[in-house]
Amino acid sequence: MKKNMNFWLSAVSVCMLLSGCGVSRKDKTTPPLEDIVAGTGMSALREQFERFTDQMGLSEAIVYGEISDFEIIISKAGFLHTLETIHVIETLYGDIKPGSYVQLWETGGYAHPIDIINNFSNELDRKVFRESFYSTWTDEELETKYRAEVPEGYYYPEIGDRAVYCLKPKEKMEGIYRVMAGWMGKYREIEDGILAKPSTDNSVTNPEGLPGIDGTIPYEELKQQILEASD
Repeated sequence: MKKNMNFWLSAVSVCMLLSGCGVSRKDKTTPPLEDIVAGTGMSALREQFERFTDQMGLSEAIVYGEISDFEIIISKAGFLHTLETIHVIETLYGDIKPGSYVQLWETGGYAHPIDIINNFSNELDRKVFRESFYSTWTDEELETKYRAEVPEGYYYPEIGDRAVYCLKPKEKMEGIYRVMAGWMGKYREIEDGILAKPSTDNSVTNPEGLPGIDGTIPYEELKQQILEASD
């Protein structure tokens, strides 16, 4: 109970920090692509590296984990973010305990436009935002379609998805992590034991989740590289 309460408090603190709200789909599955009107964006690369050892040095921890829950956060300016709860299956580097849970913040997400509009605190802001971005949308479309922000490398989350995450603390969000160097510190598992190397491909341009031009790497091989680099 205490662990779940800590998750709840962390999520609430994030929402309060952004003066936004969380939007969770009950079935926790990605909406049909035909119902998504997606824009693109760019994840800020806060770190630059040339070698894998440099990537490790910029990470606080590297874990193999599974998405156990997620929430779409609408910021006070109408931007979308995803707060994922990751169950840590194995720790490859750092002090995060296997079996524990961490919360991961990613830029990007999806929500009904009506929820984005209603997130603004006063009627004038809601009116201006709707006229500026959704003037051609019907009331039904605002409630049934989804607006998405899809930065480089972002994939719509699904419960049960697994990946190797190179983690860093999220600035000004205590207890929350982000992926090191935007999308470049995330190795998605596309089949048992096989990971897609970091790629700018995302779920709009690559809805089947296939590996990008850099290909794949077996989990055990990546694990060995991490263990050797940490010696």
